[in-house]
Amino acid sequence: MKRTAVLWMVSAILMWSLPAQADWDDNQPQKWVQYPDLTELGIDVNATSQDFTQGFILADDFECTEEGLITGIHIWGSWKGDYYPWAQDPSAVTFILSLHADIPASQSPTGYSMPGDPLWVQTFVPGDFTARRWNWGVWEGWLDPPDVYSPAADSVCWQYNFEIDPEDAFYQTGDPDQPVVYWLDVQAIPEDQETYFGWKTSINHWNDAAVWAWGAEPYSGSWTDLKYPLGHEQEGQRIDLAFVIVGEDQPDELDFGDAPDGAAAPGYPTLLMNTGANHVIAGPGLVTIRMSRTRRETGNRTRMPRGTTTTGTTMRTGFKFPHSFRVRPIPSRTR
Repeated sequence: MKRTAVLWMVSAILMWSLPAQADWDDNQPQKWVQYPDLTELGIDVNATSQDFTQGFILADDFECTEEGLITGIHIWGSWKGDYYPWAQDPSAVTFILSLHADIPASQSPTGYSMPGDPLWVQTFVPGDFTARRWNWGVWEGWLDPPDVYSPAADSVCWQYNFEIDPEDAFYQTGDPDQPVVYWLDVQAIPEDQETYFGWKTSINHWNDAAVWAWGAEPYSGSWTDLKYPLGHEQEGQRIDLAFVIVGEDQPDELDFGDAPDGAAAPGYPTLLMNTGANHVIAGPGLVTIRMSRTRRETGNRTRMPRGTTTTGTTMRTGFKFPHSFRVRPIPSRTR
């Protein structure tokens, strides 16, 4: 018994003090971030389900201006009363995260934007994520949506870090000219049904408020917007939630040439393996002379340019001449 207690104390110290590889710090890259409110005005909003069938689900929206894979999601939250599952383990919880399309306010029956169809969902059991103590010593409030508010309900803020294998990751689209809005849903299912996890409010506000629902993931029903409750200094104002979206940007698509590579053209490589000449086929400010482009992932190494037919009448890269024609030399003139 004494040995078990010592082992638990050692593991708890390590969990509370050592940084984890998947943690996110504010000097690291991100696609989107909303920082946690670590003041006494901060609230943890109940995101707990006790049986995988019904419970609180929370969601907040974010904007994508650069396409690519979402390979990491990080959220901040607290446990009601600072009471962890089995009184000791803030990692003894399963999280269900999902990404949804956006229903803008102009198309929503509620009058505010909310999550639409689910696009991606993944369940993270203990061991699939890391948790670290982010901040402590500030007593913050607790909210059971829509309006059951308890001030000074918890004092430790945790960061939960979810790494996503690129093979399982969601590919988000959007660019600065045509950004795309998505929603992140979070639901927590603690192993100890006497404990409750809350998603932390954010100091950053964007677009419409975060929303809540009662149900099971993946959820596609009706939502209600979140507002600071009666008794809070910001009563009636919108709530946003604290999270980070991390990803891999899509590399530029390159097109390689048709000329021979190697001894036939020393110093002028064409193939990808030889760092051949290439150009980006998409991007802001680039002009093309046909509606679509063809892409080659390496050079062609043929005597005939790949984009040209043997007759020379059709070129895949731009023009098609509807009629045959003949080029005649211009007679020279002397004075």
